[in-house]
Amino acid sequence: MKFSTYLIIIVFWISACKPNTDSAVPPSTIDDTNYDGTETSNMADSNGDTLPMADTLSYHDEYKGRSITGHFRYMADAPSFIPCNETKSYNVAMEGEEYLKTERSYLNSVENGGDPAFIEVLGAWEQKMNMEDRLVKSLVIHQLIELNPYRECE
Repeated sequence: MKFSTYLIIIVFWISACKPNTDSAVPPSTIDDTNYDGTETSNMADSNGDTLPMADTLSYHDEYKGRSITGHFRYMADAPSFIPCNETKSYNVAMEGEEYLKTERSYLNSVENGGDPAFIEVLGAWEQKMNMEDRLVKSLVIHQLIELNPYRECE
């Protein structure tokens, strides 16, 4: 074969090797927006405390800056979440397949119910009713990225 034929084949092959841009996460969720595209900045809970925004603790480059990380606990039908670099615990909405996946993964990973497990999720902060019938800010999990009972917030 001629050199030009090899060159054309190589150029065609390289152009066919584009990175996969089909992502389940819309590009509008980067930085200060939730998974569903709503803004997270200046959201406050019932005490007026600002809710944590997406952080950058992800080991998964495709989620850096738009995932939410922290410690998940589940005990007696009361899931809770403490974001990394925070001390306040938030409710977790017990809805959807991704929540059920998170709960099952948690129960299969920890030694004792109630032990903390690091999670990384795509999700949103929404007003949900708690067990006392009060509206409180709660984490709604849209996608579980990682659950690891041995990992700590960095």
